[in-house]
Amino acid sequence: LFQLLANIIHSAFKILIQELLKKLNERERQIIHMRYFQNQTQAAIAKKIGISQVQVSRMEKKILNKLRKNANTKEN
Repeated sequence: LFQLLANIIHSAFKILIQELLKKLNERERQIIHMRYFQNQTQAAIAKKIGISQVQVSRMEKKILNKLRKNANTKEN
């Protein structure tokens, strides 16, 4: 029973994340994908997309806030 519930929660969470990521623009999705799915550092991301690490940090913070806001809207 526990495993079944865990699988249901995991599936629901995965669907929610996919929906939230669709609301991001291409560059935002790219940064989140590299940072959280490929475990790249901000410095590595900055080098790949041609901006500074500080800019990546600021963008990441903005993107995460956007995701939180959209997730909270979905809950209500």
